Amino acid sequence: MEPNKLLKSLRKERSVSQSDLANGISARNTLGNYEKAGTSINFHILRMYLERLNVSIEEFDFRSPLHSENPKKILSTTLKNYYYHQDFKQLINLLDNLEKEVDRDNDFYYFHLLAQYRLLLNKEGVFLLEKSKVDYYVDKIKEYLSRIDSWGKFEASIFINFMYIFETDYVLHMLSYIGEKNQTFNTLFKKYLLLEKMHINALYLFAERGDKHLIPVIIESLKKVIDSDNLKDKVIISFFEGIVEDDELKRNRALQILRTFDMDSHADYLSSLCQ
Repeated sequence: MEPNKLLKSLRKERSVSQSDLANGISARNTLGNYEKAGTSINFHILRMYLERLNVSIEEFDFRSPLHSENPKKILSTTLKNYYYHQDFKQLINLLDNLEKEVDRDNDFYYFHLLAQYRLLLNKEGVFLLEKSKVDYYVDKIKEYLSRIDSWGKFEASIFINFMYIFETDYVLHMLSYIGEKNQTFNTLFKKYLLLEKMHINALYLFAERGDKHLIPVIIESLKKVIDSDNLKDKVIISFFEGIVEDDELKRNRALQILRTFDMDSHADYLSSLCQ
């Protein structure tokens, strides 16, 4: 259903007339023209319509065809599927095409996807890059994040996915900085569990780097932001506490819980950290 038709459907389902919905927001014919022909409409006006209908922007976006047909989301999902199914031939071909897209449009969303998977393939020895190319990707990612003060979901996701390219001190600094500005980021970050994901990735990273002394710092910080119902992260915390305490029984218990809940990939990765 097109966005204008979706708005009309939402309005009718709630038995709200055009006059009542537009009252105090816009002229009635502004709403009428949008519902009938999909004419352009100010985003602020659309948001106020939805607020009056008690429908969130996120819900409206999700129900709109623009959500499922978004080429960027489709591309991101396709790349992820190729990578996790180890279909590297298809992945490399798609990245070659994506590189042409980046050169043509200079869209940073496409660039970050290109850099993410090129660097991952290089790290795993599947598709080796020259050092100058690695440095180019890393420098552009760092430069982009450093010039944006108020991170949104996109910037937070970049930091999470590229955390391994940063020095340990920078990772600690950013976790502390974002924690201090928690009220600024709170709603958005809480909705997408971004703080939790950052801390979990930091635990993985520091364990891989052998920075065992930093794990308790991250655990303490993570416990302050974790949701009380988040079983997976609680079990992961227990596992890392087992690393710090050198408690093999505690680690194995955490791994068993993950496997019981069909989280074998998480369990396998955590187990590899102890080898």
